Amino acid sequence: KTLLTLIIFISLEVAAQVPIHEFNFNGTLQNTKNTISFMGAENYVTDRMGNEKSAQRVTNKALEAVIDNLPQNNKPRTITIWIKMNDLSSANYIWGYGSAFNGQYFGLLQQGIKNSNSDLSLAGWGVSNNIMVNTSLIKDTWYQYSVTFDGSISKIYRNGELLKDSKEISRDTQGNIFRLGEFNTKVGINADFDELKIYDVALSDQEIQALYN
Repeated sequence: KTLLTLIIFISLEVAAQVPIHEFNFNGTLQNTKNTISFMGAENYVTDRMGNEKSAQRVTNKALEAVIDNLPQNNKPRTITIWIKMNDLSSANYIWGYGSAFNGQYFGLLQQGIKNSNSDLSLAGWGVSNNIMVNTSLIKDTWYQYSVTFDGSISKIYRNGELLKDSKEISRDTQGNIFRLGEFNTKVGINADFDELKIYDVALSDQEIQALYN
């Protein structure tokens, strides 16, 4: 009974946190509120649940959206996305926004694979502003990546599991162009995307786990 109560509590807590933007890529590049759209060539594919035309394939190109209310400076945030990488030989620039100046960028990228492992980086522009963790990686496998920042601590998750956190890095993110498949202006991606959610709060470990489940 206690466990059931805890599960219900966590579920209600997650439900209470509403993303400021959600893109499900179900036959459209617009967000679920139909207020903002990614720009770029559309290529709909089957999503992780087997639904046709319900995910977006991005190969050697980028999708960009102008989102004026992206969390700026050191404001709290959470970004979650499902991704299936179709080529692991080179880096996959998952998402990012901000400026190409010290501490003003905020983006996630998965480096090319070496001996079945790969470096996953939360980039802040400038080596001292980056968080990196080495992970196993399998081609053609769906993963949920989540990143949170609460104004002090940055965290990287995969499939609901905390991979790494750091409170040594300050953030001064500045920019309103959110990019998929691009590191600032450098394109590098061969992957399928699904269920992008952007929050202006830092979700807890339990909330990230609940989103994955």
